[in-house]
Amino acid sequence: PEASSSQPSMPAPQPAPQPALGMQEVYDRAFAALTQGEFAAAIQGFDVVTLQATEPEMRGAARELARLARRYMDSGVNLSHGSAPSQAVQAPLPTKTLRSDDDEPNAGRAEFVVSTTLAAFYAGIAFDILLNIDDFRGATLLVTAATAGGFVGSLQGSKGRRITGGMSSAYSLGIGIGLGNALLMASPLGFSNDEDLFVSSGLVGIMVGGTAAMVLADQAQPTRGQMTFTSTLSLMGIASTGLGLLIVQPDLSSDGYLTLMTLGLDAGLVAGVALSPGLNWSTSRANLVNLSAFLGAVGGFGAMALIGGTPDNDQEGRIFASSVLLGIWGGFGLGVHFTKDMSPDKRFAEDHPVAIMPTVVGDAPGLSVMGTL
Repeated sequence: PEASSSQPSMPAPQPAPQPALGMQEVYDRAFAALTQGEFAAAIQGFDVVTLQATEPEMRGAARELARLARRYMDSGVNLSHGSAPSQAVQAPLPTKTLRSDDDEPNAGRAEFVVSTTLAAFYAGIAFDILLNIDDFRGATLLVTAATAGGFVGSLQGSKGRRITGGMSSAYSLGIGIGLGNALLMASPLGFSNDEDLFVSSGLVGIMVGGTAAMVLADQAQPTRGQMTFTSTLSLMGIASTGLGLLIVQPDLSSDGYLTLMTLGLDAGLVAGVALSPGLNWSTSRANLVNLSAFLGAVGGFGAMALIGGTPDNDQEGRIFASSVLLGIWGGFGLGVHFTKDMSPDKRFAEDHPVAIMPTVVGDAPGLSVMGTL
């Protein structure tokens, strides 16, 4: 008969021990190689035992130890040994990078869509004013269409894009800061007398603030906790400036007051941006500190209201303002102090070491691993 031109498939080569070695000796040598950090040799020996040992306990132990050795080798782990043979070998397990849920690529998508939709709602009102639409139905249609466009556009445009929780929080803060600066400075810049310029400045502030914040956050990758802290300092900056002006009552025009309020807002923002990279706060801690500052303000006002009643003159007004100002910063400080034991953001969580110690599985020696992944 005519010979077939196809070649028979050859079976994959199987690891085999040296003939002079029994299974127990192969296992012991693989075990010793594993404890010495020689993972390739350990894997080869354990594979031999897994395939050729007759005792089920030894095969099972060898299979699991080979899997452990492969995991160590893939992760580039180096084992450091103690000075005494009985001392447990301390080494970190092959660990995954501990990340906050907010660091997931789409964690901030929902907040991004919400912030963009609200900005689009403002844009609809602004365009209604700029286009001088007097018809009620037409004005309503324009605002509705702008809002819907912002929602659909941001929802579809953000699909598949990386928007972490920190990026979306920065984006929301940038929109708020941009709009706040534009509206506060409208009068000092002479825009308040022109309705079109006034609403246009708000639009520009939103676009510039949101875009700049998103670009910077994409590079710096802040956490939500860091951005909440920055937002808190921004609000405390403008509140402290306003209360300080009530206390001092300088001889300034209304434009001068608005300019100083804007500077207070931006000073708080700059302080937050400068200090937040050094913080490991979780979002929960940042929110509690923010709440503490607000409760401090309410407490300061409430205490003076109970003590002195309604302020009837400038002097009593200064006392009220001073009490609220002290309450804000006192609440902030107490919030920082009483939340100091809260767990940090998962991005900054430390990996836990584990101990690897000899043990016996059935009649076969093995390794026990203790620790936390």
